[in-house]
Amino acid sequence: MQFTHRESSFVLISNVTEGVTDHELLEIYKGQQVVENSFRQLKSPQLASVIFLENPTRIKAMTMLLSVALLVRAIVQYRLREGLRKHKEENPDSEIRAGWGGRPLANPTFKLFYEHSARCHYVREGFREYSFAWPNCETHAVVLPLLKLLGLNIATLIQ
Repeated sequence: MQFTHRESSFVLISNVTEGVTDHELLEIYKGQQVVENSFRQLKSPQLASVIFLENPTRIKAMTMLLSVALLVRAIVQYRLREGLRKHKEENPDSEIRAGWGGRPLANPTFKLFYEHSARCHYVREGFREYSFAWPNCETHAVVLPLLKLLGLNIATLIQ
């Protein structure tokens, strides 16, 4: 009863009647939204309009590539969130200011990481020698902590 008053009310109709509490059923329902958001890109009409493949084998191959891309996206987001969870456990008084607009990081997403790191690039210095180029100081301040949460650093990326 306190949960309903404290959070809000949800009306769910389900054929699941045994083995799941109301709270667990709500968590399962909310978890579906995460999957729907991830696959929204696959289902978007813009994607279908730019891909015109007549060969069924090519269609299957493209679907597989898109599925792998979604898997990579999910892994990156999972590692960001796990890294943040571990950081909070080890440094409870320290916050990472890598959210949108320099806000404290709460629930990092792949989109946050991608949009901030999209303009970063490597510069070839010589034979097998590269450096990492930051477009500006703000990008450096956001992407570096996110890379750390992923368990990566610039030297690892260059190798």
